[in-house]
Amino acid sequence: MRKLMSILSFVLSLPLLFCACGGNKDMPSTDFSLVAKITAVGDRIEAEIIESENGMQGPVWIITSEDTVYTTEAGKAIFRRDLAAGDVITVYYGGQVMMSYPPQVVAVGILKR
Repeated sequence: MRKLMSILSFVLSLPLLFCACGGNKDMPSTDFSLVAKITAVGDRIEAEIIESENGMQGPVWIITSEDTVYTTEAGKAIFRRDLAAGDVITVYYGGQVMMSYPPQVVAVGILKR
């Protein structure tokens, strides 16, 4: 009976492994995000945090790579060059924050609002 319950629990939890939990369907699935207003775009994106799940506030540097996904709220794919000072973005990242000043996050996805 115990083995049957274990198998049943496993089978019932499988859909959770493949669930896209809200947000933009084109964005990679991450556990962390922040909303920021871009102040400068160069080698890195410099921004001022508007809202953060983990209490971060103030300036932040956003590091991007060739794997970073860029999109609009409407789901339209854009490029890094489409971002400019004054734009409000949602940054999706894996949770690691480099505790420099300002803090740095590596963006998995950026949603231009």
